[in-house]
This record gives sequence, C-alpha cells and structure tokens, in this order.
Amino acid sequence: MKPSKTNTLTKALYLVKEMNYRAMPVRIIAKELNVTDRTAYRYLKAIKESGIPVSQNLFGNYSVSLPKPKKRKAKRI
Repeated sequence: MKPSKTNTLTKALYLVKEMNYRAMPVRIIAKELNVTDRTAYRYLKAIKESGIPVSQNLFGNYSVSLPKPKKRKAKRI
C-alpha cells in the first residue's frame, strides 16, 4: 500500500518543526518518522527543494533555521 500524500506532507512538516528546535542525525529522523534512512534523505531533499533552508553541522546533524516573524505594531481600535 502506497502512503498517501497527506501522510507524507504531515511527516515532512513535523520534521521541519522538530529540526527548527534541534539538529538531528538522519537515523533519528528516520526513527521519529518510522521510515528508512533512504526515505529520510528524500524528505530532506524535498524540504530543501521547497525553499526551506536546511543546513548540516560539523557532526552531520541536520537543522532548519527559519527566520523569526517580524513584530508588528498593534492596531488600536
């Protein structure tokens, strides 16, 4: 049975959220998502191709550095 696109998208978004907080090696990414290492690399490639900055540190761990949203002035009502 082929995984649905929704399930794949959900896993990729979960991965981006987790990698924004902590750097993760591929084996941990695969374990958290219940996929193989090869599939984890596919997710990382898809995330990179979508324009999200994925970086790899000296130890081989992957992380995402999303910019913080700009603060806006509150509007008075």
